[in-house]
Amino acid sequence: ITITTSGGLTASATITVAQLEYIALDEIKTLSVTATDTGAQTYTFVPEEDGVYAFCSNCEEIDVYCEILDSYGDTIAEDDDGGEGLNFFAEFYAEAGETYYLHTTTYSESGTGNYSVTVKKLQDATGLRLSRMSYKGEVLDHFNLQTELIPDNSVSEDIIWSISDTTVVEIRDTSDGRAYFRIVGKGNAIITAESESGFTATCVVTAEEPEEI
Repeated sequence: ITITTSGGLTASATITVAQLEYIALDEIKTLSVTATDTGAQTYTFVPEEDGVYAFCSNCEEIDVYCEILDSYGDTIAEDDDGGEGLNFFAEFYAEAGETYYLHTTTYSESGTGNYSVTVKKLQDATGLRLSRMSYKGEVLDHFNLQTELIPDNSVSEDIIWSISDTTVVEIRDTSDGRAYFRIVGKGNAIITAESESGFTATCVVTAEEPEEI
């Protein structure tokens, strides 16, 4: 690029555009992170079918982040720690034949090593399960339940929680795919989790008074 002033002075700069690497569906790409390289990479992805996809990472100790852009360069999804641990898991709807740009990077203070990324096509859920089907405890005990859609590669859904008897157990918080509960009274209660598509799973709670010391 050359710029010339009205007085005849010129200045120029050279811009080198590298061809982006393509990532195919279910292909695993491995990146290295060093003290001077954050492992940043942008891939192009062109789906063969309309649907919901997920760009996800696999690492143990490196904090990774991703951003997904459409063919116009607009951000349509981004994620930091939506997967297990420090991994990202970004869902996005994609149209067949369109080009998408999947950018991944790490934080400079996140350490060194390798991490991998992949693109998966997500499916509609066919069921729902909880991390436990029953819980037995004492008044003032705390516990949590985690939901899991079936199959594992299901499109994410919001979960609605309900309790048959709130004088026995109450919900304290919902975050990170879990619901946190506290036992508040003696008795029995059923906790029900229901997905947006109508699938349910239950946990039976049996609560006793604490033993006197």
